[in-house]
Amino acid sequence: GVVESAEEWLTSARAEHWGEALRLAWTEMVALLIDRYDTTYEYANMIVGTIGDARPGFATGYMGGYVTCQIAVTKELRRTGEPYKP
Repeated sequence: GVVESAEEWLTSARAEHWGEALRLAWTEMVALLIDRYDTTYEYANMIVGTIGDARPGFATGYMGGYVTCQIAVTKELRRTGEPYKP
């Protein structure tokens, strides 16, 4: 799912293992960026890999054994259409 705050977008996922929860939240964030910025999968994936903030969530072993993970990306991300110039 997606949560929107004033400063950032967060995607979250639940899975049996941390790696799977991270993969699912990552995939959701890539899809969100593709939609919001009209960009390609490759560019959205690079953005998440560069500025995405992975946050551990809830973990339980007594309620069915699962973990949650959130990925946050700032809303300050802007598409300029210009190559980076140092």
